[in-house]
Amino acid sequence: MSEPIDEFSFLSEQAADFGIDAPIPHAERVSLTLGDGRALSALRYGDGPPAVTFLHGAGLNAHTWDTTVLDVLFFTGPLEGKRYVDVSENALYWYFVIASWLPIYAVVYLAPRV
Repeated sequence: MSEPIDEFSFLSEQAADFGIDAPIPHAERVSLTLGDGRALSALRYGDGPPAVTFLHGAGLNAHTWDTTVLDVLFFTGPLEGKRYVDVSENALYWYFVIASWLPIYAVVYLAPRV
């Protein structure tokens, strides 16, 4: 009987097509059936706990909600001068995120193709 086809079935072959010789990390889909019958599903890469990813996600969620609240304040009423500092700090954070990801993108996506 053949192996089941899932989102990881062709990962090694696709990496080889791009000339990536690095070992492919263990990846699997994990799921949990909740008490009310719904299923919670996620992708798990590697064998260790995803602590860093969790913290990264929590930070992005916090800044996303901060941006949303500032947008609502800007578009719904009279704007107080003290909000300009909040907007400036928030914009600097997103510039930092972009500047941080540019070298990561270059190493992960562009360097293997050179």
